Amino acid sequence: MTMASAEVSSLKSELLASCEQFRAAQLQMWEAEASMEATEGKKEKADRLGGILGAESLGVVMLEVGEIGNATVALAEKLAKYNPTPSPIVGWKGYGDAEPAACKMGGRWKKVFTTAADATFKPSARRGNATITQEVDPVEGTFINIITFDGTKNKVREFRVKINGSPESESEVSLDFRRIILLRRSKFPSLFGKITIPLPRRSVINAIARWGSRGKAKAAPKALLQMQYLDDTLWVHRTAEGNWFIQTRIDDDAPP
Repeated sequence: MTMASAEVSSLKSELLASCEQFRAAQLQMWEAEASMEATEGKKEKADRLGGILGAESLGVVMLEVGEIGNATVALAEKLAKYNPTPSPIVGWKGYGDAEPAACKMGGRWKKVFTTAADATFKPSARRGNATITQEVDPVEGTFINIITFDGTKNKVREFRVKINGSPESESEVSLDFRRIILLRRSKFPSLFGKITIPLPRRSVINAIARWGSRGKAKAAPKALLQMQYLDDTLWVHRTAEGNWFIQTRIDDDAPP
């Protein structure tokens, strides 16, 4: 489907403005919740742990995004019809007999919108605000999700999730979460400043589940990244569970 470049540019601007509007509404809602929460201290502790390594971590839980969020998803779906990169996975680790340089996914990206609960972090007095970025390497075939907190009272200042990606088609990659790396504030940084938590492969999880259920358990589904729109500055993808992610490219000259 064709559309004048000016119209596509206008639609992109509308989408990004909707992302900002959603974020502002989200922050306002969280502030209202915090002011009404009588047990804020206990809730904050549970939120800190749950948002990093709790039940939702690496999960598929979807947020209730409301009217603004639904409007943002609708704009993303509309923009996807004019995707200028119909084969974004070509070049990923040489997929499609192409060099990795041909894959536009490579580089650094910043999340500006998601419907995924496990990729959403409420601000708190201890950890502050969270910034979520992603480093993508088509040569190695890896994604590194980086969550950085600007607060100074939380021991975890940053954590990283390393993910291996395997091409499934010209527009789809399966994801294998390999490890979590915690970067901590510590009096003994050489000992406790960095903690690496290995994650089992999906095949291992499936084998344990089959053993524990005597062969009755179903295999865990693949985690899939389905690219909907990709150009030099904007990335929109959907997961197999229906969650949406929108990212903007970080300039190469920007500090890490």
